[in-house]
Amino acid sequence: MKRGFVVTAAVILGIAASLGYCHVRTTHLDAAFKKVKVGDADRDVIAKMGRPNQVPDGCGYYGKRPIVGCAQEYVYFPLGPSLMRLGRFPLTQTGL
Repeated sequence: MKRGFVVTAAVILGIAASLGYCHVRTTHLDAAFKKVKVGDADRDVIAKMGRPNQVPDGCGYYGKRPIVGCAQEYVYFPLGPSLMRLGRFPLTQTGL
């Protein structure tokens, strides 16, 4: 009985930590996105927002239509690139 409680508590704690991390990362990405300006160099965008999870060809990953003035689109997921590289969450094909 005690062992089951410990395992259950550990699982709940792990889920809570993951959800908390996703919220913090999303908040960080929202704040960083507001600092990105049209015409920023790739290195400046990455310095502000971090490495993207995915860099699709062209623009319109979410809207599926052309975005006026878009030269390159970066896609970010709440899990972050470090968790994506663990191989448990294979959402990207580029390996970023």
